[in-house]
Amino acid sequence: MGQSAQTKVKLMKSKVLFVDDEQMILDVHRRQARSFREEWDTRFALSGEIALKLLSEEPADVVVSDLQMPGMKGLELVAKIKKRFPNTQCIILTGTADMQTAIDTINQGDVFRFYVKPSAFADLAAGISDAAAIASAALGESQTSNIGRVALDSMPFAVFVVSVDAEVLFTNAIAQALVERKECLSIGHDRVLRVSRPSETLSLHLAIANVAASVPPTKGQALHFERTSGERPYYCAVQPFPEKSVVAPMQASVYVTDPEKAPLVSPEILSGLFDLTTSESKLLVHLVASGKLEQAAEDAGLTVSTARTYLKQIFSKTDTGRQGELIQMVLLSPAIFAKHD
Repeated sequence: MGQSAQTKVKLMKSKVLFVDDEQMILDVHRRQARSFREEWDTRFALSGEIALKLLSEEPADVVVSDLQMPGMKGLELVAKIKKRFPNTQCIILTGTADMQTAIDTINQGDVFRFYVKPSAFADLAAGISDAAAIASAALGESQTSNIGRVALDSMPFAVFVVSVDAEVLFTNAIAQALVERKECLSIGHDRVLRVSRPSETLSLHLAIANVAASVPPTKGQALHFERTSGERPYYCAVQPFPEKSVVAPMQASVYVTDPEKAPLVSPEILSGLFDLTTSESKLLVHLVASGKLEQAAEDAGLTVSTARTYLKQIFSKTDTGRQGELIQMVLLSPAIFAKHD
């Protein structure tokens, strides 16, 4: 418990996999790697096929592979690794005759570094440490990205992140579901966000271009997309990223809401927030959805008389006195961040 953060970091060993078709070479790697046993967790494979099997069981931070091996060559192994384990950094050991191949591979970006055999192990060890640091940083970014995605998926409205040309870079769960319904927005093979009406697509693209390219950022633009059904239109807001954003230059966020779709409200969170009973929170969920007590009573399986009694108790517990005030309180509470199935 009293360990410092620095000590805890040291306990996290880098996972390093050595691959070579010669057992003698692997034995040399094994002996030399012993001096790094406090920093590395090492494994060894006699072929690319065995290496992939080991990686499927437990990914590695760094793979050190010979270039020329029978069966699966080193570059083929690297290609498969980068496809399945993009955060893993690959180091290639090569003979001088393969120098041009190694240089070309480096330029393609698949290999972190290469070393000409025979190479001093101290140099190789330094390269492994550098590669492990890159892998750790990439893993951290990936985990952060996943955390952000989970958070955005909980939003009660559709979120699209787009480029200045309206190319979709990200969608949350509700945005993806909206696109899949094919009644308003679509994403083409070119990844461009479009509306069902060409005139509204033009308006959307102009708004995105104005907001994403504006320096300093504008305050955003509001749009609406009509429905052929005659129901209320979809509401849309195009918002800029923060001024001087290094993370997202020339990009914008597009938020879309469906006023005909009742917000999802968590009865469990309502109960915890306002100390409601199960029946009270259930009634309140239906009241938020319909806006009418009679309909909410029917949906909750209650008589109107019972619903009125529950409503009085809810008013008392939430310190409200009108349905509109109560519904507004719920919509401004964390209860709207319910799971969207």
